[in-house]
Amino acid sequence: MNGHIAGKPGPRGTGTTIPRNFSPAATQIALTALLLLARPVAPRAATWNTTGFHFDGQTLAITPGAVIASWQPSPKSQPNGPGAHVFFFGRPVGCHGTLRDGLAGPLTPDQVAALAATAPPPRPTGTVWSPLPGGPACAGHGRPGPSFAALGGGELRLFTKPGNTGGGFSFLPYSPTGVNGVGTDAGNVGTFVNWVFPWRDGGALAPFTGPEHSLILRSRQRVSSARADAAPTGVNQAKQAIAVNFLDPACLRQHRRLCQIRLILQSVLVGAPGIDWTRQTWSQHAMILFDRAQGGLPVIDGPFGANRAATRLPGYGMVWRSLGSATQHQPFGMREFNAVVPFDGLLRCLSAVAHKSGLALPPDWRDPEAWRVTMVSFAQEDHVTSHAEIDGALAKLSLTAQ
Repeated sequence: MNGHIAGKPGPRGTGTTIPRNFSPAATQIALTALLLLARPVAPRAATWNTTGFHFDGQTLAITPGAVIASWQPSPKSQPNGPGAHVFFFGRPVGCHGTLRDGLAGPLTPDQVAALAATAPPPRPTGTVWSPLPGGPACAGHGRPGPSFAALGGGELRLFTKPGNTGGGFSFLPYSPTGVNGVGTDAGNVGTFVNWVFPWRDGGALAPFTGPEHSLILRSRQRVSSARADAAPTGVNQAKQAIAVNFLDPACLRQHRRLCQIRLILQSVLVGAPGIDWTRQTWSQHAMILFDRAQGGLPVIDGPFGANRAATRLPGYGMVWRSLGSATQHQPFGMREFNAVVPFDGLLRCLSAVAHKSGLALPPDWRDPEAWRVTMVSFAQEDHVTSHAEIDGALAKLSLTAQ
């Protein structure tokens, strides 16, 4: 599957793509929500255009009509080519066999009106995507929800909630057997927006080729509401995060090597009322996960620390350092979540994963020019035993090699 924002219950690592050659040290790839609805950038020197992207050396934006959107895409059909992808992950109920590769819009005005009846205010605006039951066998045909992604008003808004749309269609968390029958992602429901870079065409950022061999991640996010009820058994959590995939393209030809890794930086993690987060030591450092729904993709998941504070991987040291707000545990207005990922931090992550997995490191793993960013994601995920939901937005996202 294409997901996983991980938290203690262990969510998922979003689909991976593989980049290659590119990018001078100062190249910046940025998504700025104020520009997301702008008309397509006209081709000019040093500009390339691919599905869903318009890049002129500074801005990476979404063209709403070119977005690939789906709910519960099957592994074989799930696209991972260049462009902007909107995915909803969970367990559809009421579609009588239409259990994968569901439609997700963009919604018509009537469908947006139907979605607004169950969505938190304000009403979704702009271009809206949401799980849509498709086909005549689906009792709730045409009734979207409850989760959605909306591109408008200067931001990319996500709302993630399991439940019934009121039209005979429900989008629920995965059952205890999970997405693959062995418990992977059990209890999870997620909304993911992925920006996949055209690595085969030389359109992937070389993040560690700047004079300081560091990647700077900058984002502006908010969370208007987040809820995770107390659970008699199990855990309820709601999360929002930025994730970045790194890959060594030359390594792909080598069998059983550690060629790629995903870093997940959590901007908000909400649990049941009354949790003392100062006592939740597992949430205060990075951890290693392996996304079984992504073929065992290694994931380093952790928080943003307070400004200038380091996020550490126990036994290995600092993996990134915050340059803005710390991870929040309650709703908040727009604020900056920024971080610097030094090349030494990536090396620590790779060393830790190699030690834990037994995978061999590629011969050039210590070469900062060997690594590329293949994908960046803005994502939400609920881990649910009774109820959890989250409503948040992204207004800026940029990656800069420094």
